[in-house]
Amino acid sequence: MKMNRARRPLRLILFLAVFVAANFCRAQMVVAPDKTNGIYQVTDTVHWMVEWKDGSNAPAAHYVLKSGGLTKVEQGDLTFSNDIATVDSKFDKPNTLLLEVDWQPKNNSNHVWGGTVAAPDKIFPAAPPPDDFDAFWKTKLEELDKIPANPQLEKEASGKPGVD
Repeated sequence: MKMNRARRPLRLILFLAVFVAANFCRAQMVVAPDKTNGIYQVTDTVHWMVEWKDGSNAPAAHYVLKSGGLTKVEQGDLTFSNDIATVDSKFDKPNTLLLEVDWQPKNNSNHVWGGTVAAPDKIFPAAPPPDDFDAFWKTKLEELDKIPANPQLEKEASGKPGVD
């Protein structure tokens, strides 16, 4: 089964929407781009808003901006005014930008992200798919079709006390 190129940007957009929405559900800090759908054009500037929602004074916070989700392009400390800090970034090509924010005290829960994309219809894989790509997925889908649509779990011994 060939993946339709037109569907790739839609999947990316859906991923970003879920990713950003998941971060809105976090407790104290919210990261949001100025366009609610997170979709921009090349050369657009993204005006990020980082808002502290705890009711107390905003803590010391640090941000990292990543291109393509991996490459650090900027980082710094946030300065809050009335519990809001801003970061501006600009797209120079079809791409994604990820803004990561963490705050004091540093731990696994004091961390949020926001994501945006520019020209998603112009983002393509960096390399062509392997020669066996379609055959591989056809086989996997055929294997999946053999699994009942409503599987039932059965109790089995795991060999570990208290674990079934």
